[in-house]
Amino acid sequence: MVQESLHCPHCQRIEETVHHFLPSSSFYRCERHILINAHGRKASSISYLLPDSNATSTSCTIR
Repeated sequence: MVQESLHCPHCQRIEETVHHFLPSSSFYRCERHILINAHGRKASSISYLLPDSNATSTSCTIR
């Protein structure tokens, strides 16, 4: 039986929640930067990002 951790797999001892995953996790810094460039200040608003499919359709490209 596999148990899922409630902690972020990238940030030690931090509970993995939407509030951590979207605006805080350092692992997703690139994706967050792209969202901020595309949507400005609204990109830090979870209430904006979750219901707006346009806000989350941007992808991170590594060159």
